[in-house]
Amino acid sequence: MSIIKEIRDLTGLSHEKLAGWLGVSKSLVQFAEKGERMLRGDASKKLTLLTLPVQQLKKAMTTTRHRGAMLYTDPAALARQHKKKMLHHLAAAGKQQQQLKKLESLHLKLTARLVLLDIMNNLDTELYRASKLDKHIAGLLEFFGRDRMAAAFKKQEQLQERIQVHLAYAEVHKLAWEGFQALKK
Repeated sequence: MSIIKEIRDLTGLSHEKLAGWLGVSKSLVQFAEKGERMLRGDASKKLTLLTLPVQQLKKAMTTTRHRGAMLYTDPAALARQHKKKMLHHLAAAGKQQQQLKKLESLHLKLTARLVLLDIMNNLDTELYRASKLDKHIAGLLEFFGRDRMAAAFKKQEQLQERIQVHLAYAEVHKLAWEGFQALKK
């Protein structure tokens, strides 16, 4: 069975909603579910990351059936477990979003620094004349500033990816939690 089919069966998501989350077309999800097409890039990564939680959800659900409905020995405990996991992933995503904001602030400061250095390099007024040494130092600062910016952008991309993963896990656990909450009543 395809992971797409398993996710849709467990969560009740439509092809359209799953496609929206994956960032692909509805028809591509339909073809991929049938095994006629392959998902690539971020969509494939997202599905791969959900494989383990989907397997855990399936394992948590007892296969014993009573009049067509699944029976659970303790749906309240399962609901608590999934709520706890959901809150953990939401908290982790929140912490990483704070780190992301700090990086974005750093980008603004580095950009302002580089603009200022560029102005200083080209400054040639009667009040201040940039010496060769001044220009050399400004060039070095600019070089290292750009290097730091590139590293910060890479870290920002990694944080954004981790945030997406945590939010996806939180959504999976939320759906399971809500399902088990309904069984408690």
